Amino acid sequence: MRAVLALLALCVVLVGGGRAEAHAALVAAEPAAGSVVAEAPAAATLTFSEPVSPLAVRWFRSDVSPLDAVPEAEGARLVVPLPAGPVSGTLVLSWRVVSADGHPIGGSHVFSIGAPTTAAPADGKDTATSRPAVAAAVARGALTVALVLGVGGAVFLGLVAPGTALPRARRLALFWAGATLPLGLVATGLHGTDMLGAPAAALFGAGPWTAALGSRFAASATASALAGLLAFVALRRGGSLLALLAGAAAAAAFALFGHAANAPPRVLTVPAVALHAVTFIFWIGALPGLAESATGPRPALVANLRRFSHIAIPLVALLFASGAVLAAAQLREPAALVTTAYGRLLSVKLVAVAFLLALAIANRLWLTPAIVAGAQRAPRRFHRSVLAEITLGMLVIGLASGFRLVPPPRAAIAAPAEISAHLHGPALMANVTLHPGPPGANDVGITLFPGKGEAPRPKEVRIAFADPTRGVEPIRLAATGSGGDWRAGPLLLPHGGEWTVVLDVLVSDFAQQRLEGRMTITER
Repeated sequence: MRAVLALLALCVVLVGGGRAEAHAALVAAEPAAGSVVAEAPAAATLTFSEPVSPLAVRWFRSDVSPLDAVPEAEGARLVVPLPAGPVSGTLVLSWRVVSADGHPIGGSHVFSIGAPTTAAPADGKDTATSRPAVAAAVARGALTVALVLGVGGAVFLGLVAPGTALPRARRLALFWAGATLPLGLVATGLHGTDMLGAPAAALFGAGPWTAALGSRFAASATASALAGLLAFVALRRGGSLLALLAGAAAAAAFALFGHAANAPPRVLTVPAVALHAVTFIFWIGALPGLAESATGPRPALVANLRRFSHIAIPLVALLFASGAVLAAAQLREPAALVTTAYGRLLSVKLVAVAFLLALAIANRLWLTPAIVAGAQRAPRRFHRSVLAEITLGMLVIGLASGFRLVPPPRAAIAAPAEISAHLHGPALMANVTLHPGPPGANDVGITLFPGKGEAPRPKEVRIAFADPTRGVEPIRLAATGSGGDWRAGPLLLPHGGEWTVVLDVLVSDFAQQRLEGRMTITER
């Protein structure tokens, strides 16, 4: 077996060595890379060393969603029409072609029209409000509804009303607990399309799923599925322990993903997200059971109300305390409630929550005592009030799902003046710095350090930035400098997010060091 593997390895080396320079290479471009032209040309032209066929060609701009291009292949030239309509600012042409020998190659060509695009102002606007992002937000909202009604219903029936016959509430909770897994799968796939900027039809391919499964959303969806499974078993077999475990898993699902869970300091915001989620799940998830209790025997209703109140009052206090912590972490200043899109959405949500709280207070202070006192119409009024609470609860979930589409103000405020990353190799290390840091034109600083031995004296340094999750092929730059200090740029980045950085350092005529890492670019 070892001999066979060695023979295969030798074949790979020989075959690969014989065609090392056989792939096509980009040899020229018009407009030139990194240039600023006064007027928009009709098309961009890429010239390769041999004939090519296009595989995927897309335009990236800072103010709109990625646009698929329809290039014309003319032998070794690829002519790509510019996007329709007025075009200005920085454009990134991400291309992937197949050369004559059948090998695919890719890259990105960057130039600007009029002037390079600068960082977006901190007004809460974001380019994520494309159709994939909206679909992903809707799917996350549906998954949240499933967790609230399925897991919250299981907690209420197992902890508050374990001996009460509430068949409609149980069936409703079973349905939503069972729906958690399929809704989680749909949400995962749509999250992948959002990452790639791809349409929903891309769900039938592997790309969105691969991207999503490699993201933090996969852990959140897994926790959601676990919560739904535990809730389903608790509803079928009974028992409060499984229901409580389901609630804990649901809280973890929210703490693993989202703007709020990533706000600093995470040692404070992550527990706050978990508390905020589990208290809201219990509150709204209990309402269908309370509504059905209002149509049944009065003694059972009174008992359920008493047990619910003992739990709900401290939990609602935790809900508002954790919400206040998260709002402070996200907004940073009260003015952001009206000056940013995120703040305005939060303000609308707070109004809905205020009405929800007003109904809950009315139920607790007036309708519950009337029910205990035996008032004839009190259960019916309580039933209508609880149905109104459920409606407002669904509205709050819908508004909260919209937070996915707008960046929180703290992301803009916290954007650093420059961004740096440390790349580490066995014999060489490097610090890569972008200035000023946000999307747009950036100067690249490269500082090289020896991993061991003497200080580096490279003959050539090249650096590349790519965003594979959105389909942006590498933007390659040649650096200038000597010794350990090198500079490159301007690097024109079309959007924020996590970028892959590859640094190639030619340390001698026959040796090259490659360092790889990641750099998170924050929108402003």
